[in-house]
Amino acid sequence: MNNPIIWLHGDCLSPEGPAFQAHPEAPAIWVWDDALIDEWQLSLKRMVFIYECLLELPVVIPHIPQIFKQKERKIDSETQNSQTIA
Repeated sequence: MNNPIIWLHGDCLSPEGPAFQAHPEAPAIWVWDDALIDEWQLSLKRMVFIYECLLELPVVIPHIPQIFKQKERKIDSETQNSQTIA
């Protein structure tokens, strides 16, 4: 294969992982799978941990999971309510 791409998964979140070692110049990608997140019942804490690990890697994250979007809407709503009350 002339142009490898590293497809990351939850057991491969280290820059020292074998894929990065074998192909240090290859682009990497991470895909959040909403259906899998629901099926595995990943906690928000676990997802934030994964996200923080990804921030330390040269990786493209093309999709933001629904749970983050829902939490963002809730925070925005709470912020607006607190500003209205103040």
